[in-house]
Amino acid sequence: MSAAPGSDPRPTPRTELAVWLALEQPDGPVSDLRICLGAVGPVPLMANSARDFLRGNLPSEDNLEKAAQLAAGEARPIDDHRGSAAYRMEMVKVLTSRLLRTVTTEAKKQR
Repeated sequence: MSAAPGSDPRPTPRTELAVWLALEQPDGPVSDLRICLGAVGPVPLMANSARDFLRGNLPSEDNLEKAAQLAAGEARPIDDHRGSAAYRMEMVKVLTSRLLRTVTTEAKKQR
């Protein structure tokens, strides 16, 4: 299969999930948070319910897991050739949970 003239046949890189988190102090509550979801809606989505839930709360395992569930609840994926909507919803939850734990660990190191 050949590419159209002038097009790049390589896959286009895209961000599917991004997480940014700030702590007031190393063992303190979350002062701010951004979770951006890609490829699970018509446009990238901000998981505002997860942000609102975590802001002001400690980043405990239970709270991070709840935030991941809230983020998944905001996703609006479709079924297509790359995966089912149910699979994508589960991946939002799993990957958001992993990234929240990772960025929390890194934020604690930065203080």
